[in-house]
Amino acid sequence: MGGAVSAGEDNDDLIDNLKEAQYIRTERVEQAFRAIDRGDYYLEGYRDNAYKDLAWKHGNIHLSAPCIYSEVMEALKLQPGLSFLNLGSGTGYLSTMVGLILGPFGINHGIELHSDVVEYAKEKLESFIKNSDSFDKFEFCEPAFVVGNCLQIASDSHQYDRIYCGAGVQKDHENYMKILLKVGGILVMPIEDQLTQIMRTGQNTWESKNILAVSFAPLVQPSKNDNGTPDSVGLHRIVAIFDTWGSHSPVESNKTLCGQCCPCWCSYTAGALCMGTLLSIRLCSSHGSNLLKTASHSSLSDTSFSPVCCQESPRLGSYLHSTYT
Repeated sequence: MGGAVSAGEDNDDLIDNLKEAQYIRTERVEQAFRAIDRGDYYLEGYRDNAYKDLAWKHGNIHLSAPCIYSEVMEALKLQPGLSFLNLGSGTGYLSTMVGLILGPFGINHGIELHSDVVEYAKEKLESFIKNSDSFDKFEFCEPAFVVGNCLQIASDSHQYDRIYCGAGVQKDHENYMKILLKVGGILVMPIEDQLTQIMRTGQNTWESKNILAVSFAPLVQPSKNDNGTPDSVGLHRIVAIFDTWGSHSPVESNKTLCGQCCPCWCSYTAGALCMGTLLSIRLCSSHGSNLLKTASHSSLSDTSFSPVCCQESPRLGSYLHSTYT
């Protein structure tokens, strides 16, 4: 699927073509597309194809055509602070663009079937954060990826404001996808060769609109374990943000965690910290723990933070324990 617009010589040229063809229609989406070079998500030797409006696949690695991603981004109607779930998150290209719009108080989760693709996505994400000139221009909601089948999400998982599924959904799985969505939320997924936008208007009501004719590979059916039942994907390690973060103001989040006072936290690294809204939480330097700073907060002085431990903030301590142990 693709070929709707002319090939570009570079990323900006491609975005110009997508705008001219009305696939990109809003400034917010345009800024996200320009900030992330599509070519950076291609393997060496294949980059020449990055700026064509064509899908690309190599082994388990897959990128949809730019016109598809454009329509998806526009249909999601993203806003800062929303929660997003990417079902079949792949290279992380789309999730990273979404993160630029969600900002530091959003939630950005992805489920990907193939572990090698998750590792690829993490490498590309790290490269973007470290090397991109665009990164410092945005408040970023860093995506967190887990390996699993998106048809095996644990029944106690929370709902999301925005969901995208990057594989063909059969009719008998449509309701399964819908219940992952909050009331007022938007789900975009391919059903019966149509990219479809579904809005949840009430507890049991939805509105659907076909966006674009597409051709997607179908969702992979879950495999079964030794007991004859599918293993569920546990999002509890990252989804606990829903329960906790809403109760913490930005001022409270700008505190330092003591590794000795909070043993459930002390062994985790900056990589564990960099999950969406937790960008502003750091480990303190007391008791031999390393002070960890994220890129977006590296300019803040050490004296602007005061230590806090699980005993002083039981809600936060409980969250850390349930999420990271």
